[in-house]
Amino acid sequence: MRVGILELIRPNGRPDGWHHAPTHWIARQYASIVPQAVSVWCRQLGHETFFATYYGQRDPMALLPADLDVVFIGAYTRAAPLAYALARLYRRAGTLTVLGGPHAKAFPEEKAAEDDLQAKLRAKFREHRIHTNE
Repeated sequence: MRVGILELIRPNGRPDGWHHAPTHWIARQYASIVPQAVSVWCRQLGHETFFATYYGQRDPMALLPADLDVVFIGAYTRAAPLAYALARLYRRAGTLTVLGGPHAKAFPEEKAAEDDLQAKLRAKFREHRIHTNE
């Protein structure tokens, strides 16, 4: 299975000005660990995995291959509208979407409307743990 993990970090202010550079770099420096852990878990399960962090540098859809089977999108609240838009674009292309991050945890009802695999993924991980006795 081809799995993409896209972490969304919306930069503070405009990244093209020198006076914005320090906060722009700090935001990327303190990226969350869970998207990276998901990437490792997917690789350990034998999937072809692609990881990218979007911080305003270019089209976020261009950061991952177009022919993914599943895409995990992690976002903080500031980037939630972008996460929902990307989930819809990936869904139209036939890719299953999974949303995560602090915003998704804080607003699960909102997330459920955009997340294809919320219940299925939990069941799959439980099944994997049962079969491997982990």
